[in-house]
Amino acid sequence: MDNYTQKDIDRFWSKTIKREIEDCWIWSASCFNSGYGAFHLRGKIVKAHRFAYILSHGEIPNELEICHKCDNPSCVNPAHLFSGTHKENMLDMHIKGRFVNTLVPGNKSAKLTIVQVKEIRFLYSTGAWTQKALAQKFSVYQTTVSKIIRWESWRDI
Repeated sequence: MDNYTQKDIDRFWSKTIKREIEDCWIWSASCFNSGYGAFHLRGKIVKAHRFAYILSHGEIPNELEICHKCDNPSCVNPAHLFSGTHKENMLDMHIKGRFVNTLVPGNKSAKLTIVQVKEIRFLYSTGAWTQKALAQKFSVYQTTVSKIIRWESWRDI
């Protein structure tokens, strides 16, 4: 583990609203737009839940993410945190029903309409449009266009 000073550690925990061990411990300082706590440490900003995990469990291997059992991004309770790969984190999200697929028809959060999806496929099939150009035209990511033309999303259209 990195050599964090007691001052670093005390400052970190002073920004936490601690409750019982089974409850979420809420980060009370600044947060990222995503809701995850932001802790200023040695000139860098680190995610608070990751630092809480490090303090309690040790360093995090590069390929692992720190996941929440409680699904509360502002929680820094080490008892609620576990490490996992990105794939495991996404599977956990799906199992708990927190995944919102904005690439499927009928979803109120969908970024495209059925007509637009058909137009993307048609325009791409002409050979006159690149995925990047279509992404710009429809204000979506190139990966979204790629999934549409490969029928990985919007399969029923």
